[in-house]
Amino acid sequence: MSAGTTAAAPAHRWCLATLGLLGAVLAIVGTALPARAQQSGTSSDPKIELTLQAISSVTGPKTPLAYRLAVRNTGSAELRNLRIQASIGEPIGTRSELEQLANEPDSQPGGLAPIQSWWPGDGSAVVAPGATLGLPVHSEPLPTWLLIRTPGMVLPLVLRVSASSDQGPASSRLTTFVVATAGKVHSPLRISLLVPLHEQTHRNPAGDFVDDKLGKLLAANGSLGAIAAELARPDAPKVSLLIDPLLTDEATAMGGSWKLKRGGRTETVSAGDPRSLAAKKFLQDLRVAASHNLPAALPYANADLPSLVRAGSDAEALAPLLYARKHLKEWLGPDPDSSLAWPVPGAIDAATLKVLADAEAESVVLDSHLLPTSASTTQNATVDLGSGLGGLERALVPDPALSAALADPKGRSEPAQWAQRVLAETAMTWLELPNGASRGILLAPPQDWRPTPGFFRLLVRGLAGVPWLDLMPAQELATQVPQGPGKGDRPLVPYTQADVSLGLAASYLHNVSSVNSKLTSFSRMVPGFPELGQGLQLRPRRRPGHASGPAAGRGAAHPRHAHLQERRDPDHGDQRQLAAAHRGAAAVVATCRPAENERAVHGEPQGAGHPQARGGDQDDRDLPHSG
Repeated sequence: MSAGTTAAAPAHRWCLATLGLLGAVLAIVGTALPARAQQSGTSSDPKIELTLQAISSVTGPKTPLAYRLAVRNTGSAELRNLRIQASIGEPIGTRSELEQLANEPDSQPGGLAPIQSWWPGDGSAVVAPGATLGLPVHSEPLPTWLLIRTPGMVLPLVLRVSASSDQGPASSRLTTFVVATAGKVHSPLRISLLVPLHEQTHRNPAGDFVDDKLGKLLAANGSLGAIAAELARPDAPKVSLLIDPLLTDEATAMGGSWKLKRGGRTETVSAGDPRSLAAKKFLQDLRVAASHNLPAALPYANADLPSLVRAGSDAEALAPLLYARKHLKEWLGPDPDSSLAWPVPGAIDAATLKVLADAEAESVVLDSHLLPTSASTTQNATVDLGSGLGGLERALVPDPALSAALADPKGRSEPAQWAQRVLAETAMTWLELPNGASRGILLAPPQDWRPTPGFFRLLVRGLAGVPWLDLMPAQELATQVPQGPGKGDRPLVPYTQADVSLGLAASYLHNVSSVNSKLTSFSRMVPGFPELGQGLQLRPRRRPGHASGPAAGRGAAHPRHAHLQERRDPDHGDQRQLAAAHRGAAAVVATCRPAENERAVHGEPQGAGHPQARGGDQDDRDLPHSG
């Protein structure tokens, strides 16, 4: 798989980088078969599936096209005489054309021309019924007749497998992309990837886990565990970590001995349990990852800042963000980065931005519909906010199509193909204005992003390894890339009713404020609790299951449970955070010293529709009630 002994040093380095990335791909993907290629024939014909397991992220005159395939026999007859054919189509002209090909895999690219044909095992390979055959890496130089445009181009690649059997012929094909570069890249496209680490609580008011789903997410083959492990590598890519300390609280509780309550049974899980060890390893990896990429803090428990500000509760909106930063510093050591803010989607306006500016944010991530543009070319992520928008200097607007692609289900079912599709579209973005003025884009998945381990590793290593991209933290992107290339202003437009519907109802938030006042008065009247009024806090919280981020849908699952998270406060000792999530609303969060008051005072907003102590969900019966 060499690029040739006559290659110049820069080209040789890119060849080695490409092969190294391909080797990483092979180690990641293994023999998994996530993607099902198009098949030909009828239901009675032999069945065959072709899967892409790895592919070169970049090719060129001196860098061969390398890929690895797997063939699966889903029929009842043995497959033999396997043949692989590769064809490339005409260079893709626009991002929309690439997106159409990616979203319609059955469509035929224009101008297909054969470039390769080979027989696995020199024609001796066979695949038994129900079996999967992983093929060796195949590497060939691009054909000499293919003229690569300067500085590069993106082409569709169609891979086809055919075989014979006692039941007749069988075939299957898939479409992916090839990025071919010619010459040196002088001005790569700057790019940042936001990696949010947030998870809703999995504990009840007593501090017991009500399921072990978090352990699965934190495991090595789980989404969160794989993210932390990948970013803990010594040569980890420079992504932008944003952490909700609620997740570290939950992982810390699971990292030792913990209780798992299911129905009426309570099980004590030991510190040596695989789930406990996974949580401990996750925390270790996350600390190392944070030392490589200084994280920013998400508001604690995904607090709904836009709705709080809209209800006139600016101080309440600021508190969960400031608490999250303080809590994250206690856990990590160094101060988290405060220059970048990423509020949940909602009714964001100048008042929201002012609250974020008061929290020392300098840049804010805002969805593209709030800062629209009519430009035909891809615009830089950075948008100057100007004066009168709360003191924030700039916004970072995620690329809508690429951010949506990160959360597409194909990233789970077709990790290698979909990671290559994302890289190919970044190449198309670079080729709009190649080797020109400074340009940069932002990739922002939903805040509850759960990529598969294989897709995440392929994605971040690809973003860091291809020559047309310069991966950097979002904070640097905001200061190094100007607004443009369009010359027009991009004012913040008013939020819509659809934005309002994403958040908490103003009536509910006013009820929270009322209950807060009553609890404060109550604490002053209770003997022996002189500090309760200072420590008692009510925090409306974002609805569990509410999608967030540029790619999020407008619907949301209503919460069903009440939860309790252990947390430490250096000023008030051990504290418990009671997040009583109400159906159709959100949460009231109150903190108090458990040593002084084992039964947390529970404030019930009027009309919140809280379930009674008996009946309803099992977890509802664990809610504390004041006597």
